[in-house]
Amino acid sequence: MNRLEAAVRAKGLCVFARIDHAAPSTVSGLPLRPTDLLVFGAAEVGTPLMQSAQTVGLDLPWKALV
Repeated sequence: MNRLEAAVRAKGLCVFARIDHAAPSTVSGLPLRPTDLLVFGAAEVGTPLMQSAQTVGLDLPWKALV
């Protein structure tokens, strides 16, 4: 995940969030294997897409599950 995040940042994309799904699952007594979600994007790409079809916002920003 660290390498992916570094690559995303190196491409000039914004990292909005890095979410650890596994940590809170153990608190609930339902453990998961390590599972992280990286949420990232670029306004220069996403904004024009949303201007043409605002429902694209359902799929943006981009996400990667590791």
